[in-house]
Amino acid sequence: MNKSPNIAFYTCCNSVSFSKVQLFLRSAKKQNIDVKVLGEGLEWSANSLRLPLILKELKDVKDDTIVLVTDAFDVLYVQNANSIYEKFIQGGYKILFAAEKWYSHQYEEYKDFYDSIKVPYDYKYLNAGTFMGYKKYVCEMIDNILSYPNFHENGSDQRLYGKYCFENPETVTLDYCCDIFWCTAGEWEILPELYEIHNGFVLNKLTGTYPAIIHIPYSKKYYNVLLRLAEDLGDVVSR
Repeated sequence: MNKSPNIAFYTCCNSVSFSKVQLFLRSAKKQNIDVKVLGEGLEWSANSLRLPLILKELKDVKDDTIVLVTDAFDVLYVQNANSIYEKFIQGGYKILFAAEKWYSHQYEEYKDFYDSIKVPYDYKYLNAGTFMGYKKYVCEMIDNILSYPNFHENGSDQRLYGKYCFENPETVTLDYCCDIFWCTAGEWEILPELYEIHNGFVLNKLTGTYPAIIHIPYSKKYYNVLLRLAEDLGDVVSR
């Protein structure tokens, strides 16, 4: 590709000074990706606050722009924007969320829906830490979620996105093969056994794919696992 892909990259965080955020931004810069940080200086009380922030930011973005949103504390970019763009376009997606092995921070009544999905690997539950989609569909999704009667009672955006996915399976797809997103929830203890580094690319040995963005959630306990991956990728990190 000779021109930059039409993707806008975002994360939500109230301070870019945190070392975890700096590691994330450094990984993006290494891939020549410019991530816009939303929420700088805000008081943070719940992850669901990210939805109105994202919606407000996207109001003036063109409908055909692909929007990619990730967490800030526990994510690494390991491929460039062209690679991400090509995978997304080839998949024919409207909205794509990461898939994880755990059914966590979700409404229990929708678990049977996710369990019924036939997938080749154990990554079958929605994770909200990394997702992307055309601006038009992302805004429709967030508008819809903000209208839920119980929105203000929710602290978890993952629960809300999971409900929307259940209601709109024709719009939302999960990355069941970790082609773009690899969420490692439940794999923390054995993660070093599950990947190999090939010329700077991370191979998921379970799926045989090379994901572009790695999300290692629960950084309060497992940040050392993310640091090890960063170091394996050549980033010298102070522990």
